[in-house]
Amino acid sequence: MKFAANTFGFVRPMYSPQCVFSEKHMDMYVHWLQDSAGMTVQSSDAPFPTSREFNGFIRAQGSKYAQAIHPCEHPRHPSDIFSNKYCPVCLYKMHENYIQFIGYAWERKGAPWAGNRADKEYSQIKHAHLIARMVLANDMDIVEDMAHQERKWNAEHPAHDTSNTNSFCKVLDLYQAWVMQDLEDLDTVSRHSIHDPLRKVSFTNDTPDCTAEKGRPGRLWNRRSAEYTAGRHACPSKDGWEDTSGASSYVGLLMQCKLYIVESPSDMDDTNNPPENATYAGLLGGYPHQIEVVSRIEKLQQETSNQREFMRYLKASDAIFLLKARVIVGDKSNKFKFIDVRPMCLEKDGTASSKPSQWDVNSDPSVLGGDEMDWE
Repeated sequence: MKFAANTFGFVRPMYSPQCVFSEKHMDMYVHWLQDSAGMTVQSSDAPFPTSREFNGFIRAQGSKYAQAIHPCEHPRHPSDIFSNKYCPVCLYKMHENYIQFIGYAWERKGAPWAGNRADKEYSQIKHAHLIARMVLANDMDIVEDMAHQERKWNAEHPAHDTSNTNSFCKVLDLYQAWVMQDLEDLDTVSRHSIHDPLRKVSFTNDTPDCTAEKGRPGRLWNRRSAEYTAGRHACPSKDGWEDTSGASSYVGLLMQCKLYIVESPSDMDDTNNPPENATYAGLLGGYPHQIEVVSRIEKLQQETSNQREFMRYLKASDAIFLLKARVIVGDKSNKFKFIDVRPMCLEKDGTASSKPSQWDVNSDPSVLGGDEMDWE
């Protein structure tokens, strides 16, 4: 049995969320999946929620949970063309609430140091907590890129005051404050009550003395902190090590797919060759709107009833058909809305189905009950 799986765009634990929900709330969660998302599941095989899904679940309970984040109209930064129903700050708070919820469940099991009292449920919650924090940390790389664009826009428009907007820069400040507080709290946790077996090691006389780093506070290991100092294993270059962690991810594979811009919706189902009126736009990795395309494919994957077959097909895909985007003219900038996108396997090797109809995709968002059941 897998402990976790990358389900395209995020990592989802592969065990039941019974470890974090009480029996009462687990029943409520299963009913929500059955009634709102049309899933035929029970407590034992219900999927572990992501932060967006968890927020959708508590939103569906009405006013019972004040932590639920609702679609907002908070002021966005003028350069923000990605935020739709939620501003960047609300999306961040959504994930922070999610981590806090899992953290409370973990604390009830004796976190963060349970020692020999740790059981299977403790390990599952700890793992889920780690995944939630990892996803948020990875998202901060995207947030940093967006914040860079905001600062660039501010420099080009010095007369425009953006201090009161819910910007990506504000998300970075909130995340930094949260991480620092979390690390300070962790430094106060004592492990003296946990007795590990005694072990002895010996070193040669020429072994460097690195005891100065032994008592280093956790916050000083955070590379985004102003107090960070490089350790002895840090990259000698200020640019840091090359990030190759996503080379084999689904996003990395998609970036190598050939992208074809299709003019007519009727041509989207041709799975043998690119339509005659299609325009080859190079690899998806070089397309300026690659984020929107990947988001659309991620949504498509979440809406299919046969996700295993979809993922098998996705791994074998070598091309992407993209229906020509609709341009929505705005006051400050134009937005591109992609109606249909299809991963395709043009070079058949017998490893994947070639008919998108076999994915059994329902692309009507109203069936899922609106945003809170969006499963993005």
